[in-house]
Amino acid sequence: MQLRERETELRKLVEQMKKEKEDSMLQMSQLQQGMSIIVMRILKITRLWLFGFLLFLEACKVRGLAEDIEKLHKQCKQEQLLKAQAVNKLAEIMNRKDNNPAPGKGKHKMSSTDVKRKEKECRKLQQELTQVSCYELIGLNAVLRIVTNHSATSFRNVINTIKWL
Repeated sequence: MQLRERETELRKLVEQMKKEKEDSMLQMSQLQQGMSIIVMRILKITRLWLFGFLLFLEACKVRGLAEDIEKLHKQCKQEQLLKAQAVNKLAEIMNRKDNNPAPGKGKHKMSSTDVKRKEKECRKLQQELTQVSCYELIGLNAVLRIVTNHSATSFRNVINTIKWL
């Protein structure tokens, strides 16, 4: 009889151990699932942080490019002013030469054709100055448009990537 009691006791112990093993396995799988969820959340947070940082870098680039464009714009204005001053000075010098007769030749007035020719030269110089300034401004606007389009594209890409997450 003792042998049967021992067998029964052993069977109970084996069943209890199997149940404990199953409970342990179940608990371990639940812990693994929880851990995988946490790892996925950490990965998402890391991606979001990385894309936020990239967005910040793009914003810094845009600010730097905007400052560069502003400097170019100021430089263009300065050059335009200097060119206008040069044209005005040239016109003034040409007018002085034409109105002051050479010494020893006596006094004579400029003919109307000479006056018209000088006025035509002045208009031509003014027109060239205006055209150069317009071309510089058009070039500056093109650069600004390219920078803006590039920045907008970069921002859209970063935002789309964040949405994908």
